Amino acid sequence: MKNIILGILLLTVVFSCKKEENKTLETVVKEGIVVKESTDVKTLEGEFLYYADAAVFKTTTQVYGVVIDTKMHELADQVAPLKKVDTDMVVVQIKGKIVPKEIDEEGWPFNVEIKEIIKVKQLAADDNIVIKKK
Repeated sequence: MKNIILGILLLTVVFSCKKEENKTLETVVKEGIVVKESTDVKTLEGEFLYYADAAVFKTTTQVYGVVIDTKMHELADQVAPLKKVDTDMVVVQIKGKIVPKEIDEEGWPFNVEIKEIIKVKQLAADDNIVIKKK
């Protein structure tokens, strides 16, 4: 009798435990490190810079490389009139997908792939720090 109750209890525990699946996250193994890649498109706000065939997107907490594609070039064209010098950053709000960089690619661990451009505005003069060499 004890074996039957123990067996039923064991089966109940085994079948009640569900395998957790998170369809919005995909595990990617790069350079021996397990990274969570978001498959969701997120709204991000930060500073954007495209200069000499490299694009950077900086939020308050993270720096991303930017996937260079037609959307990135569209954003670069929109921010160009707001820049005083080529190295000025411009505040943008975008919808994008965060993706890990390729193994042989230089740069930050994650890139942002721009899906939609929401807003573009010039960085406040107080926030734009320029260091010039004499």
